[in-house]
Amino acid sequence: MSANPLVDVIIPTCNHGPTLLRAVESVLGQTFQDFRIVIVGDGVSLEHATLIAQLCADDARIQFVANPKGAGHGEVHRARVLEDSRATYVCYLGDDDLWLPHHLETLVPLLEKYDFVHTLHTEVAIDGTLSANAGRIDDVETRRRLRLIWNYFGPTCVGHRMDAYRRLPFGWRPRPDGMPSDLYMWQQWIALPNCLFYASPHPTTLHFASPSRQDMSLNERCAELDQWSQRLREENFSVWLLQEVMADWQRRFLPPVSWRARIPQPLRRVLKPVIRDLRKWIEKE
Repeated sequence: MSANPLVDVIIPTCNHGPTLLRAVESVLGQTFQDFRIVIVGDGVSLEHATLIAQLCADDARIQFVANPKGAGHGEVHRARVLEDSRATYVCYLGDDDLWLPHHLETLVPLLEKYDFVHTLHTEVAIDGTLSANAGRIDDVETRRRLRLIWNYFGPTCVGHRMDAYRRLPFGWRPRPDGMPSDLYMWQQWIALPNCLFYASPHPTTLHFASPSRQDMSLNERCAELDQWSQRLREENFSVWLLQEVMADWQRRFLPPVSWRARIPQPLRRVLKPVIRDLRKWIEKE
């Protein structure tokens, strides 16, 4: 590992050791390899810390920062890690989410031009169906809505420049009651003067929402991640994923022509360029 890797990959965790192993594996399989993985503990138990220690022993690019349980989701621990970061860019990954192999390859060229970027927040339902949240942070109307209690993407699909992060008034910090932690952070970014944003139309991550999986056993969750880990390495998986996203949006956002007048104009304005970009990318592939 180089002394100053280009990208720091931040993975916050509490006690998701077995799913964390799958998340880390999706980072190690990236086509872009100039990174350091920092697993940021938030009250990790000895059992799960042992699993993480083995990860670190197997690959020098993986570091574990142990911390006692903090307020909220351990945002102050992330802030402390970023204070010491020497990377040029930072990307995030949930400890039970997965990256497609070209995720960093997609983000790094964008971060050369923009301060804050995200790819499509793509969620996997328990039954295996896929959905992608519509929104472009580079759109004025979208940023206006983000100032309200509305969010459409999580950290797993986000990357940002560290020089821009250091211009934020606070960085990561515990959220107020009723405010999602990630949205509280995004609101700092959209209030940052002269910040350059970009929303990529590429779905390069898979999010497996924990609240909807509370009734699943740990073995079931690991089996689900193993299945998708294998699939995302298949040839043409990214093209198939795009097609599934397009089909989902066709169902949700493009009703019969006679109904389209009922869709609010601001939402149509946001959706139109994203769907157009997706179609162009599918055609290019």
